[in-house]
Amino acid sequence: MNQENTGQLVSIIIPCYNYGQYIEKCIQSVLDQTYSKIEVIVVDNGSTDDSLEKIRTFSYDSRVVIIEIKENIPPGCETSSVVGIAINKSSGDFVSVLYADDWYLPNKIEKQIELFNKSRNHVGVVYCHGYRYFDSTKTLEKWKMQSVRGYVFRDYLLNGDVVIPISPLVKRYCYEIVGLNNSWTGSEYDYLVISQYVDFDFVDEYLVVM
Repeated sequence: MNQENTGQLVSIIIPCYNYGQYIEKCIQSVLDQTYSKIEVIVVDNGSTDDSLEKIRTFSYDSRVVIIEIKENIPPGCETSSVVGIAINKSSGDFVSVLYADDWYLPNKIEKQIELFNKSRNHVGVVYCHGYRYFDSTKTLEKWKMQSVRGYVFRDYLLNGDVVIPISPLVKRYCYEIVGLNNSWTGSEYDYLVISQYVDFDFVDEYLVVM
């Protein structure tokens, strides 16, 4: 077993724009992870609701870093992306992006790190399955995209998206491939680009909720 990843820091990036009703549950789901060596980079992207106020309630926790952006930076903006800004300020050996209205189950990161520790070095992304959550009925529905391993770029081209957007745990160097000054960094497009250069693997469990 390859133990080189044991104990390495995981950075979870949470961009938030006007998700005040969800953001506390989102952040708490990260702080409740069974894998302890984490940092949480929360970016308030110019929210006009009470998002920032709720985010600041977590400032007591040394694992939480809060970035306040005064003017909203929309996806595809020519200048930068909020996820790229957050990754630049992060320190993790692994990166996971979580949207502010979604959440992780408690052992999500631990299960993915365990698989990385068993994997060959050319595996750069480990994803998982998840649930769809319906606000109107408060119910969960199991959700899979594809279940493919290895060089999955062809699967992207033939069958569409491979991963649920919030599910991947990614080795940091993969974002050097995407480029942190890319205005679309943090979108689903990242994983298509990354799939051309590294292998993917997956934990065959339901560990995230969108």
